[in-house]
Amino acid sequence: MVWPASDGHVTIAFLFWVSLGPFTRRLMEWVHEEGFCDEATKDKDWIEYAMLLHEGVESVEEYARVRGIVERFTSSKTKAELLEGAVARKLLVAPVRCPGSFVVSDRQQVGPPMTKFLADFGATVVKVESSSLLDVTRTVGPFTDNEPGSDRSAIFNTVNAGKMSIALALSKPEGIEVVEDLVHWADVMTEAFAPGVMDRLGLGDDRLPAGPFSVYTDYVTPRFGLGLILAALDHRRRGGGGQIFDFSQVQGASHFLTPTLLEYFVNGRSTVRAGSDDVIYTPHGVYPSAGDENWTRSSAHGQWCVTTPMWLTS
Repeated sequence: MVWPASDGHVTIAFLFWVSLGPFTRRLMEWVHEEGFCDEATKDKDWIEYAMLLHEGVESVEEYARVRGIVERFTSSKTKAELLEGAVARKLLVAPVRCPGSFVVSDRQQVGPPMTKFLADFGATVVKVESSSLLDVTRTVGPFTDNEPGSDRSAIFNTVNAGKMSIALALSKPEGIEVVEDLVHWADVMTEAFAPGVMDRLGLGDDRLPAGPFSVYTDYVTPRFGLGLILAALDHRRRGGGGQIFDFSQVQGASHFLTPTLLEYFVNGRSTVRAGSDDVIYTPHGVYPSAGDENWTRSSAHGQWCVTTPMWLTS
């Protein structure tokens, strides 16, 4: 979600369940310290909050009120202040930058669709997890039969179909030994931890045989990462040895930002959030029509509004 700051915008993962709720709880503790909410709001059950909304225990109006509190809080601070506080408090907050100030400053974890493609084509894929530190996609709906559960997430089951799974305690030497056995057995290993985590676990590049180590993004970058893995396997087959890839979100996504980047560097114009607008199709959006809560969706080529008198007169 994008939230206003005093000098621009930031993104905040204002989400719930066991994997993301603790981040929201720490955010609301900061909001409370700054005087933007009362103690009752701060102490809401941010782990089960989505379920409380789903069951009607927490009203949509109350959720809107909480979002308004967070918006007023973020609006009172600069992007730099919010980022500094996020780092100190371990929050999921990042500044939104315009193309002119776009820099590579961090790496982000995303889902496992890249290895899902390999499983679809017959590869044996083993997913390593921990029962105490769940994959975040296990906590994201929609859920089977609308009943939340760690094995019922449609997103998790979609991107992990066809894989095997093993739960390991990576904080224990025995768990690390199993990982090392798996790496020696496998042709490819991928990981999406934050920088430094693998080194702290004792599983850095100097400990493991070379394989593709990828940091990949939601939908675009896995397609590039898949090509890198296949190229690395072909390179090894030809006698070239192993490869290590550190492939970031920016590297994968910047290719698709070409029009936006050219607009800035060639024409000096920063692209802004367009909502439902489209540069080619107009009218393009959802519009109210006669009656109670009746709406019409339209997506038409620009020439339509020039040649259609009804659109011009209305």
